Amino acid sequence: MKTIRDNEEEKKSCERISIVFIGHPIRQKQEFIIDNEKYKISFDGFKDEKYNEDPFIWNNNFLYSFCHANHALSTEIRQLINKEKEVYFVFVAKTAEDSDMFEIDTILKAKEIYEWPNKNERFEENLCSQIFNENVVKYHLPNLPGDGTISEHDNVKLYTCVGDSEGSFLPMVKSGDQYIPYKFNSKMSEYLLDLLKSKNSNRYYVAKESSKRLSEKHKIFEKVSNKVKILIMKEHVSRNRPLSNKRFLKGCQISELDNDLRNTKRSISINIK
Repeated sequence: MKTIRDNEEEKKSCERISIVFIGHPIRQKQEFIIDNEKYKISFDGFKDEKYNEDPFIWNNNFLYSFCHANHALSTEIRQLINKEKEVYFVFVAKTAEDSDMFEIDTILKAKEIYEWPNKNERFEENLCSQIFNENVVKYHLPNLPGDGTISEHDNVKLYTCVGDSEGSFLPMVKSGDQYIPYKFNSKMSEYLLDLLKSKNSNRYYVAKESSKRLSEKHKIFEKVSNKVKILIMKEHVSRNRPLSNKRFLKGCQISELDNDLRNTKRSISINIK
């Protein structure tokens, strides 16, 4: 049984969490079965090897390197991560083209920041092999033509955020006979859209507490962030006591699924030992 002290500790822990929202276009869907439970996840999609898949979830440690990363992985955020503060990157998208509802496809808890070699020195052999294994190089990274550059996002400074294997997850909620990505309700989706967009622009921006353009929207940011923090708390609880209507898929559960899924283009079934 939880005590008042336990609840207060959880509350204080959540207050120390930094949330960074990253908006994306509509995500691709993929179905599979794990331990006789059906999942329909949303993710960046399986792409040609010359393009990046980001965030990359088919790995024990989720990885994030490219999309909006020049803002999401700002100096301020990198410093928090390097100081071992709790930073969560929350990847969101509308559920469909004709929908105003937003879903969370991936929550990545930052473990460490990897700084890439300088521009023109970005050869595969210069990358950390503990992070960039064969599968990661092949699918997470864009093409490495062999001249020290990369085919996309070849910025002067480039960083990869390595996710914590236990604290990063795909938040899934029971819906009928399957689990689907967590969806915000209509009001929270409206708030989230307000955080992600600026006036006279259809593009999505990174939304974090320190964003100058959100200086008058702190209450809205707090409301949406609190929904994510509740999910994070529930994920913690589920490690010792599985929740009946929620699942939190980790990299270790799905890291070996993508090869079969890429080849078959259909759902597959596996049992986790």
